[in-house]
Amino acid sequence: MDAITAINPGRDVLAILYGGEWEHEDPRKILGGITPELACREIAGLPYTIAGLLGHMNYWQDRRLELSQGMAELPEDFEFGVTDFPAVGPDAWEAQVAHFHEVLAQLLATPEREGALEQVHFGDRNVGIIITSHALHNSYHLGQIVLMRRLLGIWPPVSS
Repeated sequence: MDAITAINPGRDVLAILYGGEWEHEDPRKILGGITPELACREIAGLPYTIAGLLGHMNYWQDRRLELSQGMAELPEDFEFGVTDFPAVGPDAWEAQVAHFHEVLAQLLATPEREGALEQVHFGDRNVGIIITSHALHNSYHLGQIVLMRRLLGIWPPVSS
């Protein structure tokens, strides 16, 4: 059996990776309570802002959702490290956060479709590996955002 398509995570595994269980903080907690101004504030020595990272995450989350639905083409003008880091200004911050959560919910619903995780798209990858790989991508960047929040003095969030 091909190692790439042998991975078929169930909803529980995806919920852990996406949903803030075990070692993973809930993305709503990580992205919540950040003002647009702080999201766009540059931090000395870091190449991205929080808003810039979320723009990058949304770019790939949109692509992974498309891939999981059988749409396997990247845009013609795609340039790794450039077009996958769209500019996100303060006026777009709240919409970017909402979009992130909307698409995340769609990805989390994928295992509920009969046989969805086993479908092979994008060459040799099944949908299960595509969305699991993206969950790891999110985890990586959400960890960076937590560190950036610490540097800005806004982590941990104030409890309500």
